[in-house]
Parts: sequence; C-alpha cells; structure tokens
Amino acid sequence: MSSKGLKPGVKAPQSGIYQPSNGGTQVAISGGDRVPPTDKGGTFKLVIPTKKK
Repeated sequence: MSSKGLKPGVKAPQSGIYQPSNGGTQVAISGGDRVPPTDKGGTFKLVIPTKKK
C-alpha cells in the first residue's frame, strides 16, 4: 500500500478497517474488493488490519 493511501476504485491489498483521509466514517473492506468512493476525492488508509488465524 502506498503512503498516500488507496484511491477509490482500486482493489484493497488487505482486509481491514480503512479510514478516509478527509474524515468521515471508517469502512470495513475485504482484501481484493474495490475501495468505495469518498467525499471530495479523498483516499483511504488501513488503520486496523484483520487478524488471520
């Protein structure tokens, strides 16, 4: 994942909780799923990765 965050429409490299760069509600995204759109063209950053057993 780039340090600038994930742009909307790209595939998430890892499952977890993502925070929009422009604030707003955190979103759970599964690895391989596309990142949803944000308000004002923001990006998403992984804040809580999922734990695999």
